[in-house]
Amino acid sequence: MVTKLFISLFLALLSHCRCNNVLKSTGFSLNLVRTTLAENSSTDYLFPNAIAYGPNPTFLTVDVAIGTPGTVKRLSFDMTGSLTWTQCRPCIKYSPLTKFFKIYDNGEYKFKSTFPNGQSISGITSVENFSFFWKGALSTIMKGIVFGCANKYKPYDIRGQFFDRPSITGIMGMNRSPLSLVGQMGSKSLQRFTYCLPNLNDFSDKNATIRWGDAVIEKANLQKTNFMSSLYPLYGVNLLNISVDGHILSISKKFLPSSCKLDVGIQYSMIKREAYNEIFKALEKYFDGYNLTKVAYSPSTNTGLCYRLRQGFKEYPKMVLHFEGANFEIRRENLFLFMKDRFSYQMQNVRFIYDNGNGKLLFGKEDCSKDR
Repeated sequence: MVTKLFISLFLALLSHCRCNNVLKSTGFSLNLVRTTLAENSSTDYLFPNAIAYGPNPTFLTVDVAIGTPGTVKRLSFDMTGSLTWTQCRPCIKYSPLTKFFKIYDNGEYKFKSTFPNGQSISGITSVENFSFFWKGALSTIMKGIVFGCANKYKPYDIRGQFFDRPSITGIMGMNRSPLSLVGQMGSKSLQRFTYCLPNLNDFSDKNATIRWGDAVIEKANLQKTNFMSSLYPLYGVNLLNISVDGHILSISKKFLPSSCKLDVGIQYSMIKREAYNEIFKALEKYFDGYNLTKVAYSPSTNTGLCYRLRQGFKEYPKMVLHFEGANFEIRRENLFLFMKDRFSYQMQNVRFIYDNGNGKLLFGKEDCSKDR
């Protein structure tokens, strides 16, 4: 999610509560649900607007029960966000489309989230127990979690609503800051999580699994690279170069981003136009060598590179992102779009481990359909 989060919040509240955040175990798992909005849903004011793509946008979400007894909320899994928040009462200038969470407002601590398109959400902060579930059963209870109760919205659309998606009621902030959900877990061993997204065309049961702490299994084939301190609290790694079909591309250092930000909520990778042009030319040269027929990718702009697929064609190149100390290999199933595919495309069938405690990213190829 390409969103900047600006929060006005006294961290004293966080410090006061973290000591109460005791888990029953040092590792747990929960369901990561692929939530797809109805095809007839309007795309004018999707929530959150920055991670919605196309006429049938898809989100990765987590169900969490807030409070005791818990009120179940479906939150968008946001790796760029800090504070976890949901809709709450009393709500100002907004007509509820879902059951709101109600808390006691002492008026002492407040937050505000601002998005690039001009939208913003603000409200009060509170402390509650969060209960997580895996395979229909209670997985763990996190006590004393600081979160935001959003009750005021600055819309950008004419309907005066920030969003109208009753199934998604807020954001689970998962960046590297101490205010995020993973940052509030306390112990160093618990400040690591992993996921493995299956082939998106075979995502039949709509679920993947997030594992925390000791539930994270580190296999021998994983590559490692350090998170960049300059991009804190985002998950950023140092990109040194790019190669296509074994050939390093001639991309000027001023156009090759030294930092690469990771976000599972983004549909496709994005790069500066000058670097993209070099990738474009390398792939064009490769496929032209097989005499494939070009077709218009977009009737309006025709800016993409698209070929008519010849029956039985299997000669696809691979692209490699050369990070500091690690190479991320993008094969056919992750690099090329076959028109009906979408969503977090480069991350499917790759195991990712975000080790916040040690400041490292680990990744490697895996059959994610077996991760259940």
